[in-house]
Amino acid sequence: MKRRDLLKAGAVGAAAMLMPKVVRAQCDPTSADIEGPFYTPNAPTRNVIKPEAAFARTLFLTGTVYYRDCDVPVANAQLDVWQADENGAYDNVGFNYRGTFTADDMGNYSLETVLPGKYLNGSQFRPRHIHLKINAPDGPILTTQLYFAGDEHIPVDPWASEAEEGRVIPLTNGDGGARHGVFNISLRDEAPTTSVQQGHVKGDARIVAINPQPLGAEGVILLSLKRAANIELRVFDVVGQRHMSTPPAWYNAGQHKIRLNNRDEQGLKLNAGVYILQAVFNGMVVDAKRFLIN
Repeated sequence: MKRRDLLKAGAVGAAAMLMPKVVRAQCDPTSADIEGPFYTPNAPTRNVIKPEAAFARTLFLTGTVYYRDCDVPVANAQLDVWQADENGAYDNVGFNYRGTFTADDMGNYSLETVLPGKYLNGSQFRPRHIHLKINAPDGPILTTQLYFAGDEHIPVDPWASEAEEGRVIPLTNGDGGARHGVFNISLRDEAPTTSVQQGHVKGDARIVAINPQPLGAEGVILLSLKRAANIELRVFDVVGQRHMSTPPAWYNAGQHKIRLNNRDEQGLKLNAGVYILQAVFNGMVVDAKRFLIN
């Protein structure tokens, strides 16, 4: 399957950028940001917003939309995205670098675009940013902006300087020069007390965290089990190729810290980019999360 086709279909799992500790009952929802003057409604339905003719390096952005507990995903969350091109210019006549799309039934979304350029706002440049409107089906809309780590204009920007850590994400360089980033979103909506996705995510086994993000030579998986089981862990890239798996091993109920490194089963270092970690519980895939390797 081509990467572009995979993005259109949506891939399972997303990285939860949490600290290695027991999951909280509540967490801070993603904060709002200004809409700005360049929003155009009724953008085409698509999650590939980079024009075919664009020469800039591709940015693959992935993530999961959660309810306010940062744990239960929002099935079929709706996203509306717009940004400047690589030169800092918005298309205010057509719909280049604009799109609307729906996350899958586990709240996962994928976006193919470019790193937006900067433009003057008065006497100062605005940092690179992507605008998003996100909502649960029939829920209130969160309007926010995503920024990128290391941008020197963030501290002096009146809006970006107020962004919490989760809205300023690192990027890694992947195959072919493409950039990769993970942006998870937590809405203010409370999770339904009865929902299919809640029963799945809060089931017998769950990947609580993968740390650090991005992963260097070695990191730690925090795995939570409600009951004892044979557990297997599998690592795939975003085009579905398996690079590593652990033999099934018996784990008791509770929290477990499991080491994870950046090498495949032949001992070769994995290329930088986005990978998917699957947790297999007694032979059944019960959770999956994306993580970054640099």
